[in-house]
Amino acid sequence: MKVNVILLSKNQIFKTTSGRWKEEENIIEIKRLFQPTLRFTVNSNDVFYRKNKPTFFIDLNARTSIKPNLKEQPNLELANRLDFLNERAFWSALLSKQKIPLGSILIYLLSGMGLLYLIRIMLYACGLYVP
Repeated sequence: MKVNVILLSKNQIFKTTSGRWKEEENIIEIKRLFQPTLRFTVNSNDVFYRKNKPTFFIDLNARTSIKPNLKEQPNLELANRLDFLNERAFWSALLSKQKIPLGSILIYLLSGMGLLYLIRIMLYACGLYVP
């Protein structure tokens, strides 16, 4: 039976290839062009299915199959909700951080000529003349 084989060296993926699995002997043979055939011993419990095809992880140093540590798929709805809450918290923190101090607001208001004119009118109404 044809199977996919993922070759690992020091827990890093070295190469992915296909080979023939002899179920009665528990051996996988990988034939390569102009190179000798590779043979690995496998355990039938170590098989997993990827894209509906049996696949084995093979350790090159030990020349045997290893059990894959497959993780479960993340919950996308929960991930999206956490991303939204995280982004909302980021923007609210950023906007609250950029509050303008009262002294700067007063300087901005006093630098305008319109406000100066209004203050001058109020002082003139109170009896003080400001040129």
